[in-house]
Amino acid sequence: MEPVEPPYSNFALKVKHVPLADKCGARLWMYLDSAADWIHAALSQAEVGQSNVLVHCRWGKSRSPALVLAYLLKYRGMTLNDALAYVQSKREISQPNSGFMRQLKAYEEGMKSCRHAS
Repeated sequence: MEPVEPPYSNFALKVKHVPLADKCGARLWMYLDSAADWIHAALSQAEVGQSNVLVHCRWGKSRSPALVLAYLLKYRGMTLNDALAYVQSKREISQPNSGFMRQLKAYEEGMKSCRHAS
């Protein structure tokens, strides 16, 4: 799967490509931590007032929202339901496929376990 060149290529962008098909059986879990960490680092390193991150996929419906949800779960401490409602309030068509939602639910449970253990 080749990365899609964003139409903003004339800007100085830092890019992270996640080679993931939008299929229920795709292994999203392999990328959840690294994508959440990358988004967090990008937002943390940005200058004040310049903290924007573009997360995109072909339709902006399943893959990219799933990675944003991972960030919200890990770094904002949101529940999956609250995070999904938030993302959908910003982009109504956001709806990760059922396989991604199962993996995100497991990720959320893992986050809860880690927080309770600390």
